[in-house]
Amino acid sequence: MPTGASFPNVLCTSGYLELSVTRSMAIQEEKFVSKEEYEAVVKKLEEEKAAHAQTKGLLAKETEKLQFALGEVEVLSKQLEREKQAFEKALSSVKNKVLTESTKKDKLITKCNEIESHIIKQEDILNGKENEIKELQNVISHQKQIFRHQISDIRIQKQQENYMAQVLDRKQKKAGGLLSTRGFKGLGDK
Repeated sequence: MPTGASFPNVLCTSGYLELSVTRSMAIQEEKFVSKEEYEAVVKKLEEEKAAHAQTKGLLAKETEKLQFALGEVEVLSKQLEREKQAFEKALSSVKNKVLTESTKKDKLITKCNEIESHIIKQEDILNGKENEIKELQNVISHQKQIFRHQISDIRIQKQQENYMAQVLDRKQKKAGGLLSTRGFKGLGDK
């Protein structure tokens, strides 16, 4: 009957091993984040990265539009200055002719009327271009406000991302601290 006597010892050892394996599995489960939680966090991070990239793209497009508008303003300003100088030169020329050519008074009066008409047209053109410049300046001002809001939104998003990273880091550290504490208790139980 020696085989029967050793049988209870085998059962006892087997129960101890089962208990030990169960404890080990429980400790390992506590150390790991579930796959669903991990995938949810990764998905959220990817979504935030995509949104951030989209915002960057929009910012780049709006910056390009702003640069284009600024270029147009510069071109129009130069053109306005050239036309203003041409206008002043033409006006000066007309005045000199009127003073020096008194013998051609009738012809000069007609010519002056034509030039004055041209001047009025030039002034209308200049006024129209000044209005265009004012409109472009308003557009630029509006775009600056939009950019400020976008930059503010990007800063807020960055702060949110930093906060989320800190929270996740704290959770990981806290989980790591709990696991190491429980690991020591498990060693004492054996």
